[in-house]
Parts: sequence; structure tokens; C-alpha cells
Amino acid sequence: MADTYAKLARSVDKLLTLYGKDAQIVKVVPGGYDPGTATVKPASETTYTARAIESGYTLENLQGSLIEAGNRAGIFKITGPAFTGDVGLDMKIRLQGDKLRNLREVQPVMPGPACLYWRFVSGS
Repeated sequence: MADTYAKLARSVDKLLTLYGKDAQIVKVVPGGYDPGTATVKPASETTYTARAIESGYTLENLQGSLIEAGNRAGIFKITGPAFTGDVGLDMKIRLQGDKLRNLREVQPVMPGPACLYWRFVSGS
């Protein structure tokens, strides 16, 4: 089973390399007021490298879903080695040649013991 999972992970990586495009996942940590020093800390961003494939969708997908006209949908895998943890809706995605977009929906795809990639919908 472990060998089958390793083959599946290699297949996903190969497809992302061949058909994907560079992307960035940005985690925004909001600033805040520190009453001890009476200062306001600015927001900070941490950027992780990723590979992404946009998937197509039709008008049938738009009705009753989170996908709206102008949104992007697809899959991505974070390739930056510094990333640990989970992806959340507090993060943003920048696809190659596109603007920074909010993640509106994100789901891990785990056909085995670890997350292989994330499915996403991003808005403006």
C-alpha cells in the first residue's frame, strides 16, 4: 500500500510539473495593538511557493455553488519546504500572471496518509 501511495504522489507531482503553473500561497497575519508598548504592529505576510492547475467549470457549476463568474478554481500543491500546517480561508493565492485572490473554498485531497494537493476556489 505504501508503494502504491508513493506512486500516486509521484504522479500528482509529475502532472503538476507538466501542466501546472507557478503560484504563491500567502498567509496574512493581521497586525494589532500592543497595550504593553502602546504601538500598533502592521500586518505581515508569509509567502509559500506552489504549483497549480486551474480546472474549467461550466455554467451548471455556478448555480448553487461558491463559484461565481471571475473566480478561479483548481488544485494546488505547496512546494515550499518551509510550509507546515493546514491551508485555510485566511490565506490567499496568486496564480502566475494573476492578481492576489482570497481563497473562498479549500479542501485537502487525501487519498492516503498525507495531503497530496488542495482543491480551491478563489475570488477577487
